[in-house]
Amino acid sequence: MKNVIKRIRKFNEHRDPELVKLKYEALKESPFRFFRGTCHLFYEDLPKKSFILKSPKTWICGDLHLENFGTFKGNNRLAYFDMNDFDEAILGPCLIDVVRLCTSVFLASGMIKMEIAECRKLAKVLLKSYAYNLEQGHIKYMEQRIAKGFVRDFLEHATQRTRVEMLNQRVKFAKSGISIRHDELKAFDADKKTRRNVKIALAKWAMENAEDPAFYKVIDIANRATGTGSIGIERHLVLILGKGKPDGYYLLDIKEADLPSGLHFIKLKQPKWKNEALRLIEIQGRVQSASPAYLNPIKIGKKWFVMKELQPLEDKVDFALLQKDVDKLTQLLTDMGAIVAWNNLRCGGRQGAAIADELIKFGRNLHKIEEEILNYAENYASRTIKYWVDFKTER
Repeated sequence: MKNVIKRIRKFNEHRDPELVKLKYEALKESPFRFFRGTCHLFYEDLPKKSFILKSPKTWICGDLHLENFGTFKGNNRLAYFDMNDFDEAILGPCLIDVVRLCTSVFLASGMIKMEIAECRKLAKVLLKSYAYNLEQGHIKYMEQRIAKGFVRDFLEHATQRTRVEMLNQRVKFAKSGISIRHDELKAFDADKKTRRNVKIALAKWAMENAEDPAFYKVIDIANRATGTGSIGIERHLVLILGKGKPDGYYLLDIKEADLPSGLHFIKLKQPKWKNEALRLIEIQGRVQSASPAYLNPIKIGKKWFVMKELQPLEDKVDFALLQKDVDKLTQLLTDMGAIVAWNNLRCGGRQGAAIADELIKFGRNLHKIEEEILNYAENYASRTIKYWVDFKTER
């Protein structure tokens, strides 16, 4: 086994050194967060002849885990519960997402206060839901009007938060001026050069693409370092005029689009995207039933970024609130398995992805490799914990 410390340092060597320090501290928090922030290790460790790589091709999230599901408001203004992070999206074997998601269930044992044997049962629930919904061949979606149980309650709670409340939390309205609140993580100071570059780029983009360029007039700009895996890449929070002050202001999240970790390990011909931002947005549009509001590519300097609205209802499940609650966890993982299957079917046949008939057949026969999937996920979770211990104790 290669030295995991060297592997992680090599992967992050092109990122901002000061922000990478924050990332490394985040990785030490728990095995689960370590797994979230080191997606590249999963691909590096995949056996070249793994059964995972023999599964049907589809457009995958590429970094699926329990906390890559959440709520967001779509461009049709409805609230959805779906996959919500596509930085690592790529054409790949469908079991990549499924196995990573199952692995994260085992690694969540500390958060949900359950033994590994109980986590295995939950992962099995997820797998059976995935297989069943794939075999059915019906493409559905999870939004507020049709969601049930925990996800319905989660969506209802999330939609109670308003944009005005979010603005009051994240923006300072003072006589001296209006500015983004800084907390040294979700928002911190951007230098003059960065501010100028972002402002110029957004104004140019608005003039070329927006129906109302004035909507995107910049009020303030800050840097961001949220998430785990993406810490270290360039990311900005931008306050814009929107529909007018003070309640009509909007916040934009503008995030650098980097190469996906699986690109050199998944030996499948990929489309020639014009840039990485378009890759991410195009795949996200294929996979999700609706895309987040204001989702667009934007070029700042020589880099491409993904821009979207920062939303008051964008949220992730707090698994600490589900400790030992078998019924809610079972329902949640049933829904997650269904969502993965629906998303596989939704993008079927697109630029090399398997057609519905192949996916339906795969779902019908998935029970034959169910134990193999669970064993791989459980064993890789154990390996991840060893990696985490080595990384945490490094001096």
